Amino acid sequence: MLTNFTSHPLLKLFIKLSLLLFCLVFIKTKLSYEFSHFLETIYRLNIGFLFLSLISLLLSFLLGAYKWKMLFNTFHAKSQFSDFLSACFKGAFIANFMFGSIVGDGARIYDISKKYKVPYKRCLVIGILDRLLTLFFYAISIVFVFCVTYYLSAYSTNIQYIVFLSILITLSLYIYKKSHSILKLRVKKYKELMNINFMTLYFSTALLSTLLIGLSFIFLSNAAFVAIELNSFTYVLTGLLSNFFPLSFSGWGVRELTLSVILKDYASSDAIITISILFGILNAFIALPGILIYFKSRKV
Repeated sequence: MLTNFTSHPLLKLFIKLSLLLFCLVFIKTKLSYEFSHFLETIYRLNIGFLFLSLISLLLSFLLGAYKWKMLFNTFHAKSQFSDFLSACFKGAFIANFMFGSIVGDGARIYDISKKYKVPYKRCLVIGILDRLLTLFFYAISIVFVFCVTYYLSAYSTNIQYIVFLSILITLSLYIYKKSHSILKLRVKKYKELMNINFMTLYFSTALLSTLLIGLSFIFLSNAAFVAIELNSFTYVLTGLLSNFFPLSFSGWGVRELTLSVILKDYASSDAIITISILFGILNAFIALPGILIYFKSRKV
């Protein structure tokens, strides 16, 4: 009886709305944010930069699915990228619109376990390993970005963008050329993953994904006519690190608080919070295709 009560659709809707309300109240009270600033920013958004931000975030999402597929493929051959992408969309939908990132991760791992008839515990270990490696390489990417921005600080903004664009193109070409040969790698033990070619490709994919996340936020700031330049790239990535930890419902509240503190020297608190809210909305927008996959799997 208790199980039936807790699984009632109206109760689920009430829980979701309560969590969202809590996040909004937290942002309003603890961060002293005026939501009128958000509406004003929406009205005058630069559509070009908004589109660039969306594309960057989407590409980062696709690379995240590809990294997971790459790791899974070393243990179980003949895995299809489309299956992992579908699972990621479903997991992202659950994370953004239902019960948070932990449940979303569990759902996407379960889908792959069921699809390839691999024990759930095995898939869970691979999924956790993917998360840990992503977090590890994200930290290394922050160090990499710090070194690049420190060296480029003496140059103009145009030069900085050209250098970062060159890095993005180089990483993309490397991933494209090396993926076919690396995906042939097969291992039986986790320690065999320390193959230098595999780790180089995995790191390159993680670095490219991280750079795209940071650029998405910077493009979004330009869409809102807030002057956050590339020299703040390291701070942006550090602030977005809060997305990796299940500290709140899909990062809401914690992300805004972290970014408003870290980027206080680059823009006003209201401006940073507005950009962070827009960033969260873009994340939710990208997860929307997961609704079709979610309800399709419910019917099966």
